[in-house]
Amino acid sequence: MTKTFFQIDDCEEKFEGITSGRRWNGWECPLFPIETANKILSTLQDSEESTNLRYSYYKFTPDFSAIQEIHEDGIDMHYPVKFEGVNYFPIGYCNWVWELARWDEEEEEEG
Repeated sequence: MTKTFFQIDDCEEKFEGITSGRRWNGWECPLFPIETANKILSTLQDSEESTNLRYSYYKFTPDFSAIQEIHEDGIDMHYPVKFEGVNYFPIGYCNWVWELARWDEEEEEEG
């Protein structure tokens, strides 16, 4: 697993997550900690990507949680991948157009 930043379509926001290198139709398949997952869903709530999807987070016990994805073809439960002691979840995994984040020169100077 590798930590890196991801972007989706024309969204300027960059989201930190992890990747195993897996791709879907050429696009990245990232995983995100729950805090970042919530930020993604909030940021993209009115976008085309999220129009037909609904996500719910369930914490069954302190050590067991999942994200439920409701979409036009049914319902899927996604369980976390633990990396460096943090649970990472798929958001738009094998479905959305995720890419590695692009940085321009101004951002590099600011960051």
